[in-house]
Amino acid sequence: MQKLQFDLVGQGLSKIMQSLKKAIKGIFGILCNALYQALLRGRVWYFTKDMKLGKNVYIRVPLNVFHPENVEIGDDVCINSGLTILAHDKVFIGSSTMIATNVSIITVNHDYGKVGRQSYNAHKTAPVVIGKNAWLGANVTVLPGAVIGEGAVIGAGSVVTADIPSYTVAAGVPAKVIKERLAGK
Repeated sequence: MQKLQFDLVGQGLSKIMQSLKKAIKGIFGILCNALYQALLRGRVWYFTKDMKLGKNVYIRVPLNVFHPENVEIGDDVCINSGLTILAHDKVFIGSSTMIATNVSIITVNHDYGKVGRQSYNAHKTAPVVIGKNAWLGANVTVLPGAVIGEGAVIGAGSVVTADIPSYTVAAGVPAKVIKERLAGK
């Protein structure tokens, strides 16, 4: 009889230990996540401290910006996670623009007219302009010299190599206008 009572107590203790272990793991996870989020907020501050930012700019982390002093972002812009900006030249993002996840804005390219070691430091740069009320879908890449017009929508996965007119929808590789976007004009 005593052995049976001891086994029941042992099983109860085992369940308590499992619950305690689970609680500790949960608390540890919450603390690690809080630390990670704080570090990411610091990273956003670091990347944005030299940018010209408008009012009510929302940026989700992670964010990678090279030469933030060349970046200007208007008011009420929403940027989702994973934005990369290579701003060797000027980048302007107009007010009320939405940028989805994993977008790349690139203002520099290697000079492919050079060969071998000559091409390593041979760069060509051109500014990128994104008009106000534009919307860039997930995984869009904007290449040097592109101008995306006011109210334009760029479909997910597109590569913008040339100018996109205002109030149009463009998609593809390279991005081409597929229809007009008249609502909201």
